Amino acid sequence: MEMRHCLGFGSPFGAALAGWSAGAFKVGARDRWVGWTPEQRFRLLRLVAGNVRFLVLPGFRAANLALWVLGLSASPVPQSAKKR
Repeated sequence: MEMRHCLGFGSPFGAALAGWSAGAFKVGARDRWVGWTPEQRFRLLRLVAGNVRFLVLPGFRAANLALWVLGLSASPVPQSAKKR
């Protein structure tokens, strides 16, 4: 990720193809779309994860890989991961 992605690796965690981080504290467009008040954002932001990196390495071929990874990413987080 450090060598191939234009933003480098930084400090997110995740698998080699996708990196995740806590949701940004303030994103006006998101907060308006969701309809959060400042109080709701403060209380519910812990439930938001942001995809901060996505990379398919050059030369790696798998049918619909990006679609598959992003589709799994849109799935709810398993209960076991929430307890960490």
